[in-house]
Amino acid sequence: MPGYRPRLRAGLVLRPPERPGAPPRLYDPHSGNALPLREPWQQAALPLLDGTRDAEAVHHALASASGGAVAPPSLEAVRCLLQSARYLRLTEDTDPGALARLEQARRDPAGHAARVPWRVLRGGRFACQRSGNCCRSYALGPLGPEDVAALQRLQRLAERFPALGERPPVRTFANPDAPGGLEHHLQQAEHGGCVFLLEDNRCGIHALYGPEHKPAMCQLFPTSAVLTLEAKFAFDRAECHTYGTSAFGGESYPDRVRRLLPLLEQQASRQLFHPQIALDEALAIDFAYFLVFEQHVVAVLGEPCGTIAEALLALRAANAHLLAAVAHSDDPAARPEQVLAAVAAVPPRARYASEPLAAGERRAGLGALAALLREMYAACERTILRSGHPGMLRKHGEGIEAARAAAVLCHLEASGQGLQALPRGDPAAERIRAAAALPLSLAAPRCDRRLRRLLQDVVFSKDYALCPSWLHACARLVALLVLVLVGARLAAVRAGRERPADADLDRAQVQALRLLRLPLLAELPLRLAQLRAICASPALPLGTAGAAPPPG
Repeated sequence: MPGYRPRLRAGLVLRPPERPGAPPRLYDPHSGNALPLREPWQQAALPLLDGTRDAEAVHHALASASGGAVAPPSLEAVRCLLQSARYLRLTEDTDPGALARLEQARRDPAGHAARVPWRVLRGGRFACQRSGNCCRSYALGPLGPEDVAALQRLQRLAERFPALGERPPVRTFANPDAPGGLEHHLQQAEHGGCVFLLEDNRCGIHALYGPEHKPAMCQLFPTSAVLTLEAKFAFDRAECHTYGTSAFGGESYPDRVRRLLPLLEQQASRQLFHPQIALDEALAIDFAYFLVFEQHVVAVLGEPCGTIAEALLALRAANAHLLAAVAHSDDPAARPEQVLAAVAAVPPRARYASEPLAAGERRAGLGALAALLREMYAACERTILRSGHPGMLRKHGEGIEAARAAAVLCHLEASGQGLQALPRGDPAAERIRAAAALPLSLAAPRCDRRLRRLLQDVVFSKDYALCPSWLHACARLVALLVLVLVGARLAAVRAGRERPADADLDRAQVQALRLLRLPLLAELPLRLAQLRAICASPALPLGTAGAAPPPG
């Protein structure tokens, strides 16, 4: 039976590389998607996608055209090219109605936002714990023009906030990328936090003028929103310093959306969020298709079945199903949305049927993870620690230390060594030894619940769209867990505790997310073999997963 025979749509544009080292791309001005053409044979294959050839015929034609002078691509590579064109909506069998909706949503995001519903993470909640850390530890801006005008209208600010002195409530500095070339932030107090933060960690604007007078970013924190083709998503960015408590109590996210609806609608309706998603180096799909799988991943990670380590194996099983289903969608009658729906229809609990990793698989995964963590903290040290900027050092120092310690622990197990391999008398090595010895059971319901919710929030917030591929994003999820578990133990050691407390997990989580969300790490060139090994064998090193560390 003949396989899928794609015909490229008219109007596609072959664009040259955007920068040195980047590939040319086959761009669609209607969807905004672009098929990267990393190999010369891919560009040569485009004229063959005329509706008369399936993957085997294209492969044969390319092999014949090469005349044996160069090795032809594999049949699997050709299949991936054809399916990427299909799943990026570049072929004539694309639903014209979906393309029209996409174009309309890009032109008029506000109108589109008014027509689609809100979606939130099931079970999501938020309750401010008044730690004050969000008012001390994050950039106090940028503020929108409405926020600036509202603050300037408030009466008796200097009288009520003596730390403000003669200064205006907002500091302004030049930024060529900001609207009007200017960026606005709240004024800082001597301690570096917001000048309006009261001694009891309450917001002074909230307390003295009412919550509606706070800047939008303060009212929304830690919630954000995006507009997609199917819905508006409101989500927790998992950046609260008391996440282990704040994310499990207080108002539900549906209630939160209703209360903050005008601000969330304003944020979501600015533009359509519709990036294309590279599954790996060979396959790419349209964001609307991937969203179906995203919701399945969120359900799998939240399934109360097994441990968090087993949840990583369940994610691996779901990814393998997705890649196989997309790469081998040879049935011309099977539309992409049907293929994704079939993948997502598998019960989340069924993904937990994987066997535990064998010893060799664990070592391979941990060795690759150690290399990834080394590259991460080395890049951070080059750009942050050596900058000497005290604010950057304070903000990322603990995260970098956690990445260095996690890399050491992963390497020790991958290479078959124990903690006895750590040098005696070295302060950093002694902290790692002490941290690895602290008990932290991942099977404990409270710990398991918060780690699952963390991974759910990170995926639901669409952080993966900032990564070069879903493969990168999944490797970063493994790294995130390890950084949180190692960082929590290090925080407990610094505090002199016998076991990590919720506050240690909260602190480690904030530090890990800050590190992983740095733009320099999103752009870090990583080896594909390394990423595949992490995702194929997602392991948590001994001494972080509640198991006894090697002797020493």
